[in-house]
Amino acid sequence: MERIKGVTNPRCGLFRRLLLMMFGLMIALSATAEAPVAKRIFIFGDSMTGWIAERLQAYGEKNGFTVDALIWDGATIRKYGMNSAALSRIINRSKPDAVFVCLGMNELGALNPEKQYSTYLTKVLGAIGDRPVIWIGPCSWPAHPQWGPKLDSWLSGKLGAAHYFNSLSLKLPRQSHTNPHPTRKGIAVWTDDLLRWIESGSAAVRLPGYATPAREYMRPKVYIYRRMRAPL
Repeated sequence: MERIKGVTNPRCGLFRRLLLMMFGLMIALSATAEAPVAKRIFIFGDSMTGWIAERLQAYGEKNGFTVDALIWDGATIRKYGMNSAALSRIINRSKPDAVFVCLGMNELGALNPEKQYSTYLTKVLGAIGDRPVIWIGPCSWPAHPQWGPKLDSWLSGKLGAAHYFNSLSLKLPRQSHTNPHPTRKGIAVWTDDLLRWIESGSAAVRLPGYATPAREYMRPKVYIYRRMRAPL
């Protein structure tokens, strides 16, 4: 049959779409397959970090990975950036396969994150080195619902989608109407959502397993705690 000029065979268009879909799926599966498996995690951050570390360690006990933790009350990107040499030494002692960061809550109202924190973010990432990083974005601050989008967008853009877990829209129970810290149950919900995101293949790392643990929390063997005014 002679093809009429200017008329596209609909079957050709369908075939092209199927090829593109298959190609996209292959890329997604390839990216997931190449993500390294982390059997040792180092997590550091502000006061939100402690219970997240304990929930992660409960998962680790069940699924074959370990967690080391550094919690610094009141910490910020700037504060860790100014102490990046000490941070680097602590991370190197842990020898982790991947580093998780839980920072941003204390900067949530920033109007110009690039100007305010870019230098310090570079120093924090320098302390982590070439290890895979997962940055756990801050949750919302209920008393200030307008806070967060600027910082969230900036961090996500700097780190990349596979390295940034967006927590801003999560609905988490809080310790009080004036305290933005989630309850222990809220932290469990937050951490479980993080693990589901990693399991989906969207993250830059994989874990050995994702089975829900019987124990809700478990304190990591390496658990470094610093008060707000204490040196790192």
